[in-house]
Amino acid sequence: MAQDLMPHGTNEARTHRSEWKSILLGALLCGIGALLTGPAWGNAGDILWQREIDRAPDSDQANALAAEGDRVYVAVAGLAYLVQAYDGETGGLLWQDQPFDVPDFTSFANAIAAHNGRVYVAGRLQGDLLVRAYDGKTGCLLWQGLFDLAGLDDFAQAITIDKGHVYVGGVGTLRRPRPGDPGNTAFLVLAFDAEDGRLLWQNSSEPSGETQSNAVISITAEKDLVYAAGRHNDDSLVRAYNGDTGVLLWEDQEHAAGFTAVGAEQGRVYASGFRRNGLVGFFFVRAYDGRAGTFLWQDFYTLAGIEDSSSAAISISGGRVYAVGSSTSGINPNTGVTADFLVRAYDGDTGALLWQDNFHGAGFRTNVALAVDSEELAASPHRHVRAKAVYVGGFATSAPHDTQFVVRAYESETGVLLWKDEISRSGQNAALEVVIENDRVYAAGRMTDITDTTGNLFIRAYDAGCSAHTD
Repeated sequence: MAQDLMPHGTNEARTHRSEWKSILLGALLCGIGALLTGPAWGNAGDILWQREIDRAPDSDQANALAAEGDRVYVAVAGLAYLVQAYDGETGGLLWQDQPFDVPDFTSFANAIAAHNGRVYVAGRLQGDLLVRAYDGKTGCLLWQGLFDLAGLDDFAQAITIDKGHVYVGGVGTLRRPRPGDPGNTAFLVLAFDAEDGRLLWQNSSEPSGETQSNAVISITAEKDLVYAAGRHNDDSLVRAYNGDTGVLLWEDQEHAAGFTAVGAEQGRVYASGFRRNGLVGFFFVRAYDGRAGTFLWQDFYTLAGIEDSSSAAISISGGRVYAVGSSTSGINPNTGVTADFLVRAYDGDTGALLWQDNFHGAGFRTNVALAVDSEELAASPHRHVRAKAVYVGGFATSAPHDTQFVVRAYESETGVLLWKDEISRSGQNAALEVVIENDRVYAAGRMTDITDTTGNLFIRAYDAGCSAHTD
């Protein structure tokens, strides 16, 4: 379906300007605005609160994060299903739900969304796909849905809300594996009624007509259409459905590729992930007309032309597309392959590269951007001026066996670095999820427990204001 076009801008993008110039320009932008409209409220990047949770003997981290109003919700990865709600202003724990007394790792919360005062969580309970809906204020369970495709293992990996429907994407197991089996899973999309949890439709058809390996990794919805992205065997796969009926409207596959994220804005759909050409992996972004599925543009990028590059997350705001991930920056004779924390911003209409930042950290090893969220310029009762910003979380190598929890904020139009936060601790630490809500940025992931070396759930809240702050 899609044309095989040469990548525009590959290896021609300018790298991020030197950091001190970025910081000064960020401060200047905010200062000019303050002179025109009055002083900005708060300092961008200031830490408002943080929480570190250790469920012994679990290895905990954030699987997913959502925020609405003054509450932030976390789906926690660990030994068993756990959902928590925090006061966004103070970080106080409001409620939590850990309902299932089942054996290790047979229940988990994988995805979370908040809408109109309700929280929706999707994951697995034993062998069934699980969806639970809560009152966001009290944590009261409103309904629960279980789905079993063929009596085997089904689970959710993504969730989104649109016009009274809860859409869930994941993996459905069709049959038990056999010798020489090319795969036994379906690309699974479900729709539930947001009010009462009724299953409205399901689509679990296999694109090739044969049983192979399929998975939905990301899902979004806009204008009564649902878009699911993931993989079919070794190919990327994106599909569009009628949101009311589940009828498949169009699909697109790309050989030797995979999608990890999908987003939509004003009738256009953007998917990101990776595409391979022999031994080289490219950071891959593709754009479509949301209703017709017509291919609009695509970008392949690799920083050094070697090894692997890929996108992990995507955000669309104000006609711009922000994709984040990593790109191989070279081969170090002492440490082997090195990868840069990569952020790329595109014009949503044309695919033209607007700016890029590739950040390699102090360790010159593996550095990866894993999450992104963005905000529009908007009026606020507390602030007279605020720069539009993009917030990115991930990790950067700080020592041979250690990684830092990293959050970086950029001015959305120029890529100027507004502020950054890097937390060093022995072990594998990372910011896995980032969201912006109510003038606060929430980043969640994992921090290594210094007493027993297991992973702890870690959440940090920042002021999203408009002054350059890099401490």
